Amino acid sequence: GDCTACRALSGGAHPDAHLLGLDGHLGLAATASLQCDHSLTHWTPDKGSRRRDIAVEGVRSLIERLVVASHSAGLKIAVVAPAESLNEASANALLKLIEEPPQGTILVLIAEQLADLKATIVSRCQRLTMPSPPPSVAAQWLAELRPQQSAERRAQALNAADGAALHALELLDGEGLARIEDWQATLGQLSDGRVDPLQAAAKLAKTDAAAFTAWWLACLIDLLRHRTLGAAARHAEFLAARLPAALSTASVDTAVQAAMEARRGLDRNANPLLTLESLLIDWRGAVAAAAAGK
Repeated sequence: GDCTACRALSGGAHPDAHLLGLDGHLGLAATASLQCDHSLTHWTPDKGSRRRDIAVEGVRSLIERLVVASHSAGLKIAVVAPAESLNEASANALLKLIEEPPQGTILVLIAEQLADLKATIVSRCQRLTMPSPPPSVAAQWLAELRPQQSAERRAQALNAADGAALHALELLDGEGLARIEDWQATLGQLSDGRVDPLQAAAKLAKTDAAAFTAWWLACLIDLLRHRTLGAAARHAEFLAARLPAALSTASVDTAVQAAMEARRGLDRNANPLLTLESLLIDWRGAVAAAAAGK
């Protein structure tokens, strides 16, 4: 951690280490987020535009840097994350780089949703799976890093993060857990009929619609596993206790498909409020019909 290269990497200033993501083409930093506030900036999107994908201009900027010889006569490394955020144009541009990489170049693509990555890219990569650590290991790690937090709070964060320890740490350090508790309360009121879908959607849209939809999808998948496999409903425990017993597994599966479509729509800049309204109207309708025995 003390040599010139390590000091450059710690601040995202190494000329041979690149990061391509939603924020543009930046210097790769040896941090949890792979970024640093003062890292090299090779190309960034216009500040006025909200990017939900990796722009082709960012890929072109990366290629321009990688075709140049290494500054230190060593390897050149580029990380693309989240790789599933590549759009059609940027994925095609990156595919050409993957097929004919410059000498001494290593490309690392990080994706949580492999199915959203182009098959032509996946087929040309060596696939490495990075599973979450065992619950006991993650719990011990969190306890060592955040002993001031209660064991119950740490367990709550791990459940909300689906066992991903770094995500759980982010939830503990930020407002993530409080936000999830608000989401749970709103959906509980929706299921009980205390608020209508339009009111619930308006409230949820004021937060992060994309983050909510991803979390809601995780809850529904968790509920589906609970219904079909008897698995513990870690995400969906707040739902499992409230939902009518007559709500069919098919209705939950339909809600899962709707949430997946909503997530894809938001990735393509769909209207957040209208997307959430449609999602919650359908869900409330299924719950009400099951409660009425229809």
